Amino acid sequence: MHSGYPGESPAQEAEPRQDPYVDQCAESLLAFFREHRDEVFYMKQLEVLWEKKYYHWITARALSLLEGGEIRTVSKKVREGIQPKFFFHRRNRYHKRAIGSHAENLFLLALLERGAQHQSRNSKEHGGKKWTDSDHDMDFISEIGSLPYGFEVKNTWDYIEREEM
Repeated sequence: MHSGYPGESPAQEAEPRQDPYVDQCAESLLAFFREHRDEVFYMKQLEVLWEKKYYHWITARALSLLEGGEIRTVSKKVREGIQPKFFFHRRNRYHKRAIGSHAENLFLLALLERGAQHQSRNSKEHGGKKWTDSDHDMDFISEIGSLPYGFEVKNTWDYIEREEM
């Protein structure tokens, strides 16, 4: 609908307006990803990192403008209603490995928040016992109560191999 303001035509009204803050944010994000080419970030993390300068919806819109160009995305459905989206520079050849490291950090944080005592990371021994049957190690060894547990955090959707288990 035409508002009747001088100089405004119905054709101009039909064109979507681009928020200049979205463009500024996109430029800032692109520079950021160029500086952090080997890292992977998830949507909420980027929104929080940039929240002092831009509202979260501005950052989200800017990211959607950058998708498919220099910035690539990976999204996986975890469960109904939860589908995290990860962003990385197109030259990042090892984004899957970085997503796995991120998953490990989240898992460790969850253990610590629940009172687990972190003992070691990427270890092949604990309490004087070593395992040498495979070249694998435990991502974490933590004690819950007085019992030690070994944790292997997977960054794929496949089941762990039976031999490794």
